Amino acid sequence: MTAGDDSSTGFLRRRRRYEKRGKSLKWSIMILCAVVVAVTAVSIGLNAVMSIRELSAASYNTYEKAMLDGYKLEIRSQVQSTLSIVQGEYDKFKAGEKTEEQALLWLPVR
Repeated sequence: MTAGDDSSTGFLRRRRRYEKRGKSLKWSIMILCAVVVAVTAVSIGLNAVMSIRELSAASYNTYEKAMLDGYKLEIRSQVQSTLSIVQGEYDKFKAGEKTEEQALLWLPVR
């Protein structure tokens, strides 16, 4: 073995060590990028789920309010119709066109 062989062996050892470090650094960077991508994907997914949940709740509330408003309007209409009929029968009774019994005949409850 000569002095040249020792220096070339040392060089090869150092080169292998740097190559290992390079590969290790590449893997570290790749793993870091994969983790960042995974965290970003999970964050975007959670954001989408939460947005859908909010929109769904808002839509349900709007639908429920519209249904209740429709029911209230229908009930109001029915009550107004009934009051109009009762008022008409009362006016006929007051005018003498009908007796009290005739005016009350159409009522289911007496």
